[in-house]
Amino acid sequence: MSDSAQLLVLTGKFLDGTLSLAELGEWIQDREEYWFTLPRDSIARVLTGTIMLAVYEVDAGDRSVDSVKDIISEATLEPALHD
Repeated sequence: MSDSAQLLVLTGKFLDGTLSLAELGEWIQDREEYWFTLPRDSIARVLTGTIMLAVYEVDAGDRSVDSVKDIISEATLEPALHD
């Protein structure tokens, strides 16, 4: 399974509550170089950027994990909203 496909699976697990935000963030960070090879408008690159920003905000105490779930849900639907 490609990293991009795995990203969607793991994001779904986070949204379902079976994977922590920290675990998702670590998995993304371990593949940081790959994400930067993708086009800037790639859904995978946009989604990973959104998730990592949310991880930093949660770590700083500026955002709750529940609000992150809302943001990530919206980010996964973003391409459909523009069609």
